[in-house]
Amino acid sequence: MIYTTLQEAGEYLRGEYEWVKETWEGNEALIDEIIRIVERNVHVRRIREPDVYEPTERMLTTAETARQEIYREAAQLVRNRDQLFNGDAEAIRSLLDETAITPDDNETLFELFVLFRFITTLESMEAGQVAFETIATDRQAVARIEGDQEIVLYHDNSARDRDLSFLADVPNEEDAVLSRTEKVQAVARDIADNYFTDRSIENHTGRPDVIVLEIKDEEASSYEYLITEVKYSRNTGTIRQGIKETAEYLAFLRVNEEFVFGDRPEIGYFGSGWNGLLVVQDLEKETAPLSDQRQNEIKILQASELDDQLETILDQLLSQTVAGTEC
Repeated sequence: MIYTTLQEAGEYLRGEYEWVKETWEGNEALIDEIIRIVERNVHVRRIREPDVYEPTERMLTTAETARQEIYREAAQLVRNRDQLFNGDAEAIRSLLDETAITPDDNETLFELFVLFRFITTLESMEAGQVAFETIATDRQAVARIEGDQEIVLYHDNSARDRDLSFLADVPNEEDAVLSRTEKVQAVARDIADNYFTDRSIENHTGRPDVIVLEIKDEEASSYEYLITEVKYSRNTGTIRQGIKETAEYLAFLRVNEEFVFGDRPEIGYFGSGWNGLLVVQDLEKETAPLSDQRQNEIKILQASELDDQLETILDQLLSQTVAGTEC
């Protein structure tokens, strides 16, 4: 496998790439040595592809008691691999401690932490089969649960694939007397349209940093959404900005160019109060618990509260979908 990888990556390993200089520079002789050994060493060339059931327990036991350390180490690696695949908690913890690659910035790491808490909580709540996708692009679902309701979890701006958008509705000056905010948006739109002559600029409010949770009931053709903003901060000003942004996302959430909230008298521009969530770092100062936020248009949780309180929010959201279906 190492030999094949080196063969396929040869042109890159010898290229003038920054990542090559940082990791492989000065090791060109090692690459040549490995290739030479595989191509010329008779003992290495005798190594065959293992059968599906190999290595057997007898092979591992023999390797573990071999005189040469390389065989003993190989047996231990296979044992560790089996433990990982079997979900052994200690083996997984050791792997993450020693070999995990983490994002360069704490903000992204915090977003991923919140995302994984969502996945874990949904798994514990729902009996349906959970399907996961690698976070490879910004246009795909991260997790999907099939059951009576389809629950889809998106990260970053991947929800675009489901025709979700966060566009402000800016009226034309001729249509109405504009408020100060609407005037700013209208002027900005007109200037942008005139400047970028080849295309029109959509008036985005911004984009959610982390999570869009979509709950779909096929029979009733009904949808429910949870929009989550994540702020890696304890700063009061930043948290206030996060509250404003979360409210904007809810007010301007559209599906197929139609506003999701505000078209029904019983639900305002921000949904039922359980459709928006802001997650922040743990704060030293006293804040309102979730039980005291029930009348608020959005909910706020600190990182340490996710374990106990996220299920409450998701349960409320799922209950809304069921209630909407019954209606």
